[in-house]
Amino acid sequence: MEVKSAISYSCIGCGTSSLSAEPGQLRCRQCSRSYPIVDDIPILTLRPHALLSATVQELRASETNIHNLSAFLADKASTDSLYARMRSRGEDALSGMRANLALTKAHMKSVELLTGTTTRELNFLDRLSNCGAAWPVDVMLQYFHQDWTPTDDFDRVKRTIVSALTRHGQNAGPIAVLGAGACGMVHAVSTEFERVCGIDLCVPMLLIARDVMRGNSITVHVERADWRAIELRRRQAATDNIQLAVADASSLPFPDNSLAAVVTQFLLDIVGNPARVASEIRRTLRPGGVWVNFSPPMKAPFPQLGGLAPEELSTFLEIAGFDVLESRYERSACVDLGTLSDTAPNILFLVQFFTARKTSNPVGIHAGQGRNVLASDDEAWWQGVPAVVVGRNIKIASVENFAANRQSRSAEMAFGFIYGVAPPSVLEEQDTAQLKTVLVLMDGKRTFTEIFLHVAKQANTISRSDFRELVHHLSDRLGLLEVASSVPV
Repeated sequence: MEVKSAISYSCIGCGTSSLSAEPGQLRCRQCSRSYPIVDDIPILTLRPHALLSATVQELRASETNIHNLSAFLADKASTDSLYARMRSRGEDALSGMRANLALTKAHMKSVELLTGTTTRELNFLDRLSNCGAAWPVDVMLQYFHQDWTPTDDFDRVKRTIVSALTRHGQNAGPIAVLGAGACGMVHAVSTEFERVCGIDLCVPMLLIARDVMRGNSITVHVERADWRAIELRRRQAATDNIQLAVADASSLPFPDNSLAAVVTQFLLDIVGNPARVASEIRRTLRPGGVWVNFSPPMKAPFPQLGGLAPEELSTFLEIAGFDVLESRYERSACVDLGTLSDTAPNILFLVQFFTARKTSNPVGIHAGQGRNVLASDDEAWWQGVPAVVVGRNIKIASVENFAANRQSRSAEMAFGFIYGVAPPSVLEEQDTAQLKTVLVLMDGKRTFTEIFLHVAKQANTISRSDFRELVHHLSDRLGLLEVASSVPV
């Protein structure tokens, strides 16, 4: 298969496709934003250095936690008979944790070098930009077993998605896989399309996946399978039509009408704002392009209703500008660990599979999804009236942590669709006062202009562009706000 030119990227900030390649980065010729490139993987997020710094800090925190756990188990085993009996399993766990951390750090060396030369103190928006972002890499590593081990279930999922793409897709164009993770699906569809781009927010996952796709083997220790070590390598033939990028599904780094197809896998149930993701998919698809999804059902606006029912999903997609071509429920073992350990769980997920085609004329649009918040600085946007979405719980708590004679304080925020699924996001205590002020003001009565002027009096360093970015995180990414117009449209 002839390899065509690479999929082009657009600027996350201003939306233009005028990105120029410079040593170690991409730079927007329109707004001058820069995006670092790590091992051929561009970091295409609003605050890429904040994301990289947070990832490095997460690794250092994991190293400290392993050290503290090792010291604790050694101390307890010397005085407590139960811990003495558990010591062998504890050492196995520690050995697996250290090996996984070493694997991750080996692939993060270039990131550590980059953040070491650009170290800066993270501010409020830096930290908020990482809320609800990628899951910790030590949780995600088990998915390498799913993607690169020949299990019947995942092979069936691959066949289902590839079959849908070839039946309904445009094989002559590029596609994107959102929620690429360990990139097994990226590699599976790369034989059917001229160019494939895998998108994920977990930097270490993409760096390790890049290594596997290059033909190198890795060893992962699987926590839920008694920390058994699994050597993994690419089974299929190598392809040279794959590119990877770190990006958020709510702000895709592709120009309008540039993709033939988009695949979402195990994604729609955990994103903060599925309507925004649907809007971005439609924007980036070519006329007649297809969207193939294989994810647990996306959440209904009211948590008590669970996931969207089939007829509700059809309405959601119709409003978003898609015709449903096929839709059904399936059962899938997301990570089948039964072959690794007798005590490992084998959980079947209810999965919503659908294929939808981009329509030429959408019948409507989901509230708040039609405008690029980051690029909007006109009077119409500033006259919008935001309010917290009914049924969307936002919980901000001050947390006192007591462990091993050490006391620390932090703030935790749980929000949106993923509350109760993912761990709460951790903020600095000084962030909570500013965030609470903004959320209280967004009461469905004040315009963005009125809220900005009020906030600017209390924090005179906030600019109009910073305020729009704050709204973007709360609305587009986290799905916490809906916006009504205060003037006739």
